[in-house]
Amino acid sequence: MTRPSPLSLAAAALAVLALPAVLLGGPITIGPGPALGTDRAGVTWYQDFQDWLPTDCRALDEAGTVDTKYLYNDGYDDSRDIVAFYHREENGNLYFRVDLYDLALGAENGYLDLYVAIDAASGGQGYLPDFLDCTTDRPWELCVNVYRSGGTYGSDYRVYDASWSNVTDAYLGSYFNSELDAVEFGITRQALLNAGWNGTSSLTFQVFTAKDGAASSCPGHSNRADSIEDHVRGCSDGVLNGCTAASAPAGVVHYASI
Repeated sequence: MTRPSPLSLAAAALAVLALPAVLLGGPITIGPGPALGTDRAGVTWYQDFQDWLPTDCRALDEAGTVDTKYLYNDGYDDSRDIVAFYHREENGNLYFRVDLYDLALGAENGYLDLYVAIDAASGGQGYLPDFLDCTTDRPWELCVNVYRSGGTYGSDYRVYDASWSNVTDAYLGSYFNSELDAVEFGITRQALLNAGWNGTSSLTFQVFTAKDGAASSCPGHSNRADSIEDHVRGCSDGVLNGCTAASAPAGVVHYASI
């Protein structure tokens, strides 16, 4: 199948701009959401990510052949290739969305782990979870690990605080959609307050992917497959550098389709 250029794929993360305004926005629903209608073939269409707004997009990332993601050549490299990151705080919760270059059906079952490490206060944990063999220049107070759909702690997800304690009452669930190449999930705001956030200081995020339990050949020993903030993923020095602020605008891109 012929694919558009990597830059157009990044632009496609903002394709919600082209949707009718009546369908955009509203409270975030983790999952397909309400049915919006049925087409002439009898297919029912759901809200599916249309509750997100362009202003929720915090960062875009290079994708495809110009991206420096780690290649395992297992048929799922594009499923671990981040295109965009979204965030919104509402109704006592924090919601996240990650768009991927080409999320294969079932990639989360053994081939894709998704992480958001949240720096919310001074101090924090300097190591990344799950034996990723990497540290961070932005020690985190809470790290959300999304392994697959479901609500079973340990196999479907984990949430750690800075002392590596399991936070079992924070997670709101996840939703993977391979047709739209996107994942959404969330945590409670209270979990961050419990972890040391004062509720007003600016949050920063480090967003990255990995393959379940897989090592890499990086000289820096980092086992991360892709990240938005650090294009070499700690591969050279074993450190994840940089962050995305909760108030960051993604900027403007131009997208055309024929």
